[in-house]
Amino acid sequence: MLVALAACLVDHAATLSDQESAGQELLRARDLLDKAWDLGNTSTLAMNLSQLLKQLPEKWRHQILRQPASGAGHARGEEAAFARRDFVEALRNYSNALELEPNNYSAVLFTANTYDKQNGWAKGAEMV
Repeated sequence: MLVALAACLVDHAATLSDQESAGQELLRARDLLDKAWDLGNTSTLAMNLSQLLKQLPEKWRHQILRQPASGAGHARGEEAAFARRDFVEALRNYSNALELEPNNYSAVLFTANTYDKQNGWAKGAEMV
């Protein structure tokens, strides 16, 4: 249940235009994932989300819009398409981010997750 709530918070944060609120949601999701891990949840979703969120600095909410176009500020727009379940647009946006920054872990992770949501497991597996 904690992992599902954390995933919902990540999705919700992607739809928020206020960076302070989005940062609060992501930090809350990170804390929930830590608690889930402590309780023994080692699911793939929990591990992937936790790894992604642990990369966020505590001061994330003050830096998000100052990052490069392919960084977290741009990723919020990409995640918004994913949160709306507009997987075609999400894949297009993640692809653009990967062209700008081929080692962007978030774009790779969310591209794989988008393929998974479209039942494209083979394509998703190629991303990792």
